[in-house]
Amino acid sequence: MTDTEAFALWAGASDAGKRLDMFIAEKVPDCSRSHAGKLILNGSVTVNGESRKAGYRLRPGDVVDGTIAKPQ
Repeated sequence: MTDTEAFALWAGASDAGKRLDMFIAEKVPDCSRSHAGKLILNGSVTVNGESRKAGYRLRPGDVVDGTIAKPQ
């Protein structure tokens, strides 16, 4: 079993219009944009409680929740 770590991120006004995968890559340590895309694709990430595509453009106030494997 893989150890995972949960994250919860809030999109502010300066994050408006950013792609979801880029936002996660910027905010979550040791997470590349391609890895963020995989997390989104496999359902490990939600925005405001709903699944979204990697290219979803954030809006101020969006809450991004997810889980990522802890670095070894």
